[in-house]
Amino acid sequence: MFKEAKKSLETAWGKIVDPHEKEKVSELSRACDQRREYCIGRVRVEEARVFDREGDCEPCAKRYGLAAKAFEKVLEGMEIKSGQRELQSIVYLCRAWQKMKLAEERLDPTLYAEASQLFMKAKESSLKKRTSLLAAGNSYFCKALELGARFKDTRNMKFYSKTKQYMESASDCYTEAGFKKESFWINATQVLFDSYVYMGKAETEVDPEKKLRLYLLAEKFLDRSANLFEKAGYLRKRNEVLRSIEKVKQKREFMLSLREVLSAPSIASSTSSISAPAPTHEEAVGLERFEQAYVQANLTICPKKANVAEDLALEIKLVNTGKEPASLTKVEGILPPGFEPVAKPDYCRFEDAYVDMKGKKLDPLKTEEIRIVLRSFDKGTFAIKPRIVYVDETGHQMFCEPEPVTINVSEVILPGRIITGHRNLDNLLFGGIPENYAVILTSPSCDERDLLIKTFLETGARRGEVTFHVTIDASGVRALAEDFQSNFYLFICNPQADKMIESLPNVFKLKGVENLTEISISLTSAFRRLDKKQKGPRRACIEIISDILLQHHAVSARRWLTGLIPELRSKRFTTLTVINPHMHPSQEVQAILDLFEGEINICEKETEKGLQKFLKIRKMSDQRYLESELPLRKERLET
Repeated sequence: MFKEAKKSLETAWGKIVDPHEKEKVSELSRACDQRREYCIGRVRVEEARVFDREGDCEPCAKRYGLAAKAFEKVLEGMEIKSGQRELQSIVYLCRAWQKMKLAEERLDPTLYAEASQLFMKAKESSLKKRTSLLAAGNSYFCKALELGARFKDTRNMKFYSKTKQYMESASDCYTEAGFKKESFWINATQVLFDSYVYMGKAETEVDPEKKLRLYLLAEKFLDRSANLFEKAGYLRKRNEVLRSIEKVKQKREFMLSLREVLSAPSIASSTSSISAPAPTHEEAVGLERFEQAYVQANLTICPKKANVAEDLALEIKLVNTGKEPASLTKVEGILPPGFEPVAKPDYCRFEDAYVDMKGKKLDPLKTEEIRIVLRSFDKGTFAIKPRIVYVDETGHQMFCEPEPVTINVSEVILPGRIITGHRNLDNLLFGGIPENYAVILTSPSCDERDLLIKTFLETGARRGEVTFHVTIDASGVRALAEDFQSNFYLFICNPQADKMIESLPNVFKLKGVENLTEISISLTSAFRRLDKKQKGPRRACIEIISDILLQHHAVSARRWLTGLIPELRSKRFTTLTVINPHMHPSQEVQAILDLFEGEINICEKETEKGLQKFLKIRKMSDQRYLESELPLRKERLET
């Protein structure tokens, strides 16, 4: 199209007399050349990306080189400096990708180093933050690949640790820039790199048991890497890793059968002329241990660093290297303090301090993978030291203790959050309810709901925050109204209010919820009392919505809330409103929920231990939060 446009312009140029018009046509003709070359460059980049996904490094590098040449031609004719700088960054990127793909094809650390330098030049040239972060991530990644190649040649662990550091830096850049697939690629490559390290150690290890354990680790890391490559969309790379897994499995199975090779022939161990001594308390310490059930285990956890309330996948890979089957009884020490179980295999169940394996059978030379998902509501560094209990065919109880793993759990607190006082809920909300938000708590009537409301109110009052509570029952907050008269305001909508609490300057007694205007007037009166100079957050708990709905239904209740919520927000209040959805038709409940920016839900579910209540954040518009379900326990809410 640009070629045809140029031809048309050149034809028109010969017919034009005015020199200014001729110059304008000449400029347009040159612009056509630039646009054409730019489009050619973009096409070559897209072609290169296709070859990259298919794993064809040589044609991929060639296309990136052609793209760089096309962009360089455009660059020669550009006059705008900002445009020149941004296009120069693209040229550096294409040249860097070209070097990177050639390095991948030839496994040349020098080419990786050159690619890293070019990516860093692209970062410095770019005016866009996202492009700059991408280039920096690529630079760190190429540096990691350079050091990884040198590690492969030398087996020097100094290169290994530096490789991991550069990969972490690359992953951080990709994540910050919003390139999720690239971040998955880095994570997959990291795990793949670790698997190759374990395979290398296994090849040189002499001890059969240590060799077997290293192969198990390598297999586990390869499997994780394949999943990450698939998640990133690189199916060919995933298939390469799957082929590596098959090779490692063959070597592992060979190690499992090695004991048969090492067994001495029967003639060599004839005992016909030797009388057996009386049995003692000694146990087999050599190959004899393999004559019975003998379970070995490898433990991994992903990720090793997590935030409070995030899920962690704990995987225990078991292998029975003995000649007899084993019955798996239980796994002890699986839950550190503060951790909650989330998921497990169907055949087992969680008890208070262990996982009941229900006698799961593990035949000789067979493996079993136990995948357990955990969640921590406490921050800190925790060691997970499980012990697998099993029995052999004679009923003899035996134990297996894999190497423990360590997990670091961090607490994330975002700015502008109002703490609820319930630590685990605050962790789900990354520090608390967003300031000035109107959030509704949907819950049946239960002790857990009442304790959560009480904690929300007590936290505000004790922190010196202006705290409003609109309710029909003052029994749980009488002490707050008496002890914090300067900042805690109680609105009792009940004809028996005089019998519930004595008259105090911070207590407003109303006849009920029949007259919504009367409630609004009382709130307005309290607003006027507030010190305008007083800074800091304020909070309000509206606990009469179910009563209003029963009395006035959805139209009037919605109209009243439509006026109240913006007024509270304008007065710097963060509002928690409470409703019991089981008391009303679903359409009336939806009419109310629609008014709020956030929703916290308490529900009851059937579990292995019976009915249990759970809390979940259902929405928090335009805000970060965790979607994890939080099991509620009265004892935790009361602390």
